[in-house]
This record gives sequence, structure tokens and C-alpha cells, in this order.
Amino acid sequence: ISTKEGIETVSYGKIYTGASPDNYVLFNCTNDSDPSTCEEWRIIGVYTDATKGDMLKIVRGTPSTTSQVYRSSGNAWDGSDMQSYLVNTYYPTLSTTAKGMIEENATWKVGATYDIYNAGTVYTSAGGTTWTGKIGLVASYEYQYAAGSECQNVIGGGNSSSDFRVSCASQDWLWSVLTNNKTFDGWFISPLSDSSMLNALTVRYLGGNVYGNSATRAFAASPAVYLKSTITITGGNGKSGVNNAYRLG
Repeated sequence: ISTKEGIETVSYGKIYTGASPDNYVLFNCTNDSDPSTCEEWRIIGVYTDATKGDMLKIVRGTPSTTSQVYRSSGNAWDGSDMQSYLVNTYYPTLSTTAKGMIEENATWKVGATYDIYNAGTVYTSAGGTTWTGKIGLVASYEYQYAAGSECQNVIGGGNSSSDFRVSCASQDWLWSVLTNNKTFDGWFISPLSDSSMLNALTVRYLGGNVYGNSATRAFAASPAVYLKSTITITGGNGKSGVNNAYRLG
């Protein structure tokens, strides 16, 4: 499979890469017997957990809100306004079936990073702090990995519209997903280590670069969840549309 339009293996499992991979999945249906009542989410990849097994991680196809602060003071994930919003406000809106598929005790890497360029370094930094929970956001290293192996060290940082980072972001399917089709900046779960400002990481709707923003600013939130290892793909071909997207069971 092409590295720009397919699946790549990384240290924690397998991930979808490229601008438009076939990773659509039906989730959070109001009527389980009617696919037209389902939302389209996207499969980030298959994550291997030593105790829980292989779990699908999925992200909502469009942000649940485009105006949510990360944290009103500080920048740690645990105890943040964003965490509270996702757990206490958004999660209760999911269907009973959807909740039953979610791994409620998933481990999320939420450590602060000082390096927004190298995906491997960001991943290692993120693992320095973990949080156990049922719903969160995409990590910045997942966004970088999704652009493909040749872009893992170049899509962080910078603002120039002519920068090579822009061409990397253009082959990253998560760019549109996290930014409401490139209309709002979107939050990552990842805080930024910064001695002068309390920032967390965002993806810019213009340019697609990873950037540190004040945690008190309001940007888009795209909910992500891990599914239980017992949840598998039971049908579909992964393309967009109620007759095509993957089905879970």
C-alpha cells in the first residue's frame, strides 16, 4: 500500500495515512437498524495495548464544537475545561450503543512536549504523563504520523503558506477533520512545554501546521475514543457514505 494513501506501522500499532484514505466508519446511530441515522467518524488506526489488546481509535468526522477553550488557567490536560466538556457535556449525548463500544479505561498520552517538529520526540514526551478516561482528542503526534513517513518531522511549527509543511498537511486527512474543513483552528490533546506561556497545541486551519496557542483561546474540538478490543469491523469498504462506510459489531 502506498505510504501516502494507506496504512503505516508505527511503534504503537497501525495508522491510516494520506489525504483521503478509506477509513470512514458509522458510529453513534440514533437508530441502530438505520445506517442513515449514524454519524461518520474516521478510524485513526489500530492501537496495541499490552493488557487490553488491539483497539480501534476513532475520531468524529467533524468537530462537536468550534468554540471551546482548552483550559481557563494552566495547560495540563487533566482537570482542563476541554476534558470536562468532553466527559461531562459531550459524552452524555452519545447513543447507548456507542457508549457500550467505548473503552472507558483507555490510557491517553497527555504529557507536555517541547518539540513540535519531530513526531517521535513528541510521542515520547507525551508518554511522560498518562490519563485514564473514555473520551479525549487526537494527539499532535498522531496528526504528524498521518501525513506519512516522509513528513513526520516537518509539519510542526511555522506559519509560511509557502512552507513545505503546507504540502505535507495537504496529504494529511486529519487536517480537514480537526479544523471543520479548514475553517477553524483545532485543538490537540497535547499541552506545550513553554516557560513563558501556558500553551497547548493546535492545528492551523490555514497551512495545516502545528502551533502552540494560549490554552484560554477557543478553538474546535474533535472528540476521539478508543473502542473495546472486542469491537471489530463487520462490513463496509471504508469509503464515505451510509452504504460504504465500515460498520462495527
